[in-house]
Amino acid sequence: MHFWRSKSDGHSNKPKDNYGNFDSDEEGKGHSPTPFLKGGKHFDIQAYASNYHRSTKILRLIFIADRFGNANERRRRMQLEALRIAYDIAKKGNDVNVFIKIVRKIDGRLGPNYDMDENWCNSVIEGRRVMSEMLQRCAKNCEKSYTERTICAEDARNVFNSIAVFYEDHGALTRAYAFYKKSVHFCRSDKNYSELLRRLIVVVIELGQFEASGEIAEKGMQYPNLNPITMETLRCALGLARFKAHCYKDAAHQLLGVSKELGNRFSKVMAAHDIATFGALCALATFDPIEFKTSVIDNQNFHFYLDSALEVKELVRDFYLRRYCSCFRHLDNLREWLLADIYFFNHYETLYNKIRNRALIVYTEPFVAVGLQRVAVVFGTNIEAIEKQLLALINTNQIQADVDSINKVVHFPRHEGNGSFPQGLQSSVAEFDQYIIN
Repeated sequence: MHFWRSKSDGHSNKPKDNYGNFDSDEEGKGHSPTPFLKGGKHFDIQAYASNYHRSTKILRLIFIADRFGNANERRRRMQLEALRIAYDIAKKGNDVNVFIKIVRKIDGRLGPNYDMDENWCNSVIEGRRVMSEMLQRCAKNCEKSYTERTICAEDARNVFNSIAVFYEDHGALTRAYAFYKKSVHFCRSDKNYSELLRRLIVVVIELGQFEASGEIAEKGMQYPNLNPITMETLRCALGLARFKAHCYKDAAHQLLGVSKELGNRFSKVMAAHDIATFGALCALATFDPIEFKTSVIDNQNFHFYLDSALEVKELVRDFYLRRYCSCFRHLDNLREWLLADIYFFNHYETLYNKIRNRALIVYTEPFVAVGLQRVAVVFGTNIEAIEKQLLALINTNQIQADVDSINKVVHFPRHEGNGSFPQGLQSSVAEFDQYIIN
C-alpha cells in the first residue's frame, strides 16, 4: 500500500499536505475499483457490463453501441463488442423485442452466429402467449376469490407479484408496473412493502419516468418501517431523479447520503461506482468549500463508494488540493465513459463547465491580484482561454473582479484578510491526504 501525496502548485494559501492515517478499515463490499477503465481514457466494455444486472446491462450496452457509431475503427470495434455482449445476454433471457433490436443493429457484421434466430424467437413468443393467458385467468380468479374471502391478502399479493415479475422478465414493463401497483393493495407486512418498492422503482426508472420515480422514492422514504436496503435504494433513486431534473445539488445530497450497506445491490439501475461518480461530480459542481469538506472529505461513508471509482477519487482529491490541471485531466479521462452512460451522457458538458467555474472561483478568491499567466498554468490552458472564462464569470456576477487585458492581470476588490479558506478548512487536507489506497 502507498499514501497519497501532493505537489505544490505555488499558491501561497494552498493547504499543507501531510502523511498520516485515514480510516480505511472497511474493504469495498460488492464492488471493485473501476477495472473497466484502461489506460486512463478507454474502458473495457466487458468489465463495465459485469457491474450490472441483466436488464440494465443490455440497455447500457445498446446505448453504448448507439453512442459510439462508426466514427473511427476503434469506436466501431467497441460498438460491435457492445452488441456482441448484448446479443449473448439477451439470448439467455425472454425479451424478444430487445433481441430483435440488437440483431438489427448488428446487421450481419458479426457473422452467422449473431444473426436472427427465428426458432428461438418463436419459442419464447409462444411460451409467453400460453403463460400470459394462464396468468390473466389466474389474476381474475384471484380478485374474485379475495372478494369472496376464500384466499388471504398474502396469497393475492403473491399472485400479482408473480405476474408482474413475469412481464418484467419479458420486457413488458408497462404491464409489470400495473401488476406491481395492484399488489400494493395486498401488502400486509413491512417486508413485503419494502420488496415491492424496490421492484417498482426499478420498473419506473427503466420506463424513463424519472419524475414519477422521484415521487415514489420520496413518498416511500416516509414509510416508518422500511428495511435499510430499501431505504438506501429509494435514496439512490431519488438522487438519480434529481440529477435527471438538473437539480445537481439536491442529487449530491441524496447520493452522498447513501449508506455503504447498499453497495452494489442497486445494480439494476446504478452500480457502486455510479453512486461515487454522480455524487462526487454533482458536489464538485455545486458545493462551496466548507460544504464540500463536511459532505465529501469528512464523509467516511462516501469514501466506501469512492474506492469503487479511483479516477473519481483522485479527481476529488486534486480539486480539494487545488491541483486543477491534474483534476481536469482526470475529468477528461472519464469523458468517453460518461458520454456513453445512459443517464449521464447529456449532463457531462454542463457539469464539466460548472466544476471548472467553481474551481476558478475557489482558486482566485484569496487573491487581491493575480496574473493571467499564473492562472493559465494552474488550469493547464492558455492566457486567452482563461481570460475568456474569467470574463464570463465576471459578466454573470459569479466573480467580482476587473481584468487588465493589457498587463494580463486580474484585480479583485476585497477587504483586507478576505478569503474562502478558514484555518479549520485548510488543516483538513492533512486528514484527506492520509487516505490509504490498497
